[in-house]
Amino acid sequence: MTEEILSKKTPAGGERIQRWVWHNGGGITLIESNGSKWAGQAPDSLDELKRRLRENTLDPTFEEYGNFYTLTSDAWAIVPKEYEPFPWHFWGNFEDVSGVFSVFTCDEETLDELCALIEANKAMPAYRQAKAERQQRQKERREREAFAARRPRWVRVR
Repeated sequence: MTEEILSKKTPAGGERIQRWVWHNGGGITLIESNGSKWAGQAPDSLDELKRRLRENTLDPTFEEYGNFYTLTSDAWAIVPKEYEPFPWHFWGNFEDVSGVFSVFTCDEETLDELCALIEANKAMPAYRQAKAERQQRQKERREREAFAARRPRWVRVR
């Protein structure tokens, strides 16, 4: 496996740092972001993402937006033209630590390993607890909104 950090100018004049990984089997992985980084810092390696997936709880919010990975060819997927050769996109963040990730790949081994790590993370009790808490907050918010919609506008609430 060979890794290379590449810097690219953005249309706004900024700089985007990416980590490219060339796998021995011929696949390629592009790490757009990985870890809590300042602008101009290179994203963490795939090994670091795998470690986080084993040790930290995923944020269940991202389950609502494609379940942490999706085909880039999906009609609703917003994928820049330069990423079209990569059929899979993994993205998300963690509940207990900031470690946002956005990884594009066409490598079968990376695909299988990241899918397995994500599914194992979602099966952990901490993830199920975080998901249940999120669902409870959403239910309470919907109830408050429904109550507010039924309340006459002229009633003053203290």
